[in-house]
Amino acid sequence: MIFKQLAYSSQKNSTETSLESVTHLNLSHLKIKQISNLNELTNLKVLILSDNEIHSIDGLNSLINLEELSVEENFLTKISNLTYLTKLKSLDLSKNKIAKIDGLLHLKHLNQLSLDDNKIKSLSGIHHLENLMELYLTNNRIHEMKEINQLKELNKLIILDFTGNSICRQENYRSFVVFKLRKLKVLDSVSVELQEQSSAKEI
Repeated sequence: MIFKQLAYSSQKNSTETSLESVTHLNLSHLKIKQISNLNELTNLKVLILSDNEIHSIDGLNSLINLEELSVEENFLTKISNLTYLTKLKSLDLSKNKIAKIDGLLHLKHLNQLSLDDNKIKSLSGIHHLENLMELYLTNNRIHEMKEINQLKELNKLIILDFTGNSICRQENYRSFVVFKLRKLKVLDSVSVELQEQSSAKEI
């Protein structure tokens, strides 16, 4: 019921507005444990569910026009039930307990993905996101340099952040990433210059 009440309150300036007209909804910091009662918000484009107590992504199948979703700082252990969100462009699942990247197969339009502060060790399951431009994976458990190969097919990737992962301490880490991912413009919050690209190739 709380979802319906907040949806209506976001449109309080109109007495005849229906739930279908709601496009933005912020339900952060409300101690929500389960996502429900959103079926009528079919034109919702932005949904923020940060800092709650959500254990599973459910109840979003009807939100076919959703473009931005944040479930940051919850209790998620896996990525699931996003199949119908094919228009999603931005997804923030930071500060959860996610150990594996999966469940993203149908998100063909996704251009920003945030998975900071999770338990991810492998980049497997991300290579098909052909429109991804920004990827944030700070403070995870990525160690092996070979994981970078999982990103080689992401031809539009220009911003990447591995800060806080042990991979950053590997010898020639930055040069290796810059060499493998030629389109990168920013790595770990530091710009990638043309001279660095040339040096990386030599190394």
